[in-house]
Amino acid sequence: MDPSTLPLSEDTRGALCKWAQVYDRTLNQSDPIQSGFETSEKAMAFNQEGWRLWNCLRQELTSFKVVYFDHELGKVLEDENSRHT
Repeated sequence: MDPSTLPLSEDTRGALCKWAQVYDRTLNQSDPIQSGFETSEKAMAFNQEGWRLWNCLRQELTSFKVVYFDHELGKVLEDENSRHT
């Protein structure tokens, strides 16, 4: 979904675009199976930013259901409580 089509703040739109660019740079086009973050710290930072953005989206898009796929947990989360189950 294109963030520019949603009622989001400019800060959130910009952060989403930057976050997507970070993820896009993990693609190894010559060997996609080798794609991923260079370090576990970078992967963890990416995931933490995903959590922050998920919370921003849930606050700004109150009429939408906003979910997040947590790479560390390997599952889709629908609310804060699902992180610990």
